[in-house]
Amino acid sequence: ATAMNTVAKAQLRMEKISQGLKTATDALGKFRDLKSTRGMVKSLEVIVQAHIYQDNPAAGLAAANKELAAVKTSGNKRGEVDILEMIAQSHATLNQPYSALKAAQQAMEIFAGLGDNMGQ
Repeated sequence: ATAMNTVAKAQLRMEKISQGLKTATDALGKFRDLKSTRGMVKSLEVIVQAHIYQDNPAAGLAAANKELAAVKTSGNKRGEVDILEMIAQSHATLNQPYSALKAAQQAMEIFAGLGDNMGQ
């Protein structure tokens, strides 16, 4: 799955956006099966980026929100923060500053709860 994600990134760099999106989505599924939150987050980053390249950041936002729900149930706070940051950035790209701020504040609260001053 890690190699698939690397291939997906390369496909984006080669402007093969649809292929990169499919490869990253396949990698996300494998990481999900492996219960690897870190891998899921890395694949999701590629998926969100691919949707931005396709001028469809709302689709990336939808994918991030879907994965956020899954990561919340797993209890992985670091993964939750990473996805919230992606959500905040996606909202900013969509010119939705209040939603971006809300997601960023949620991430800051989790960092504070973890005692991670640098992340805040």
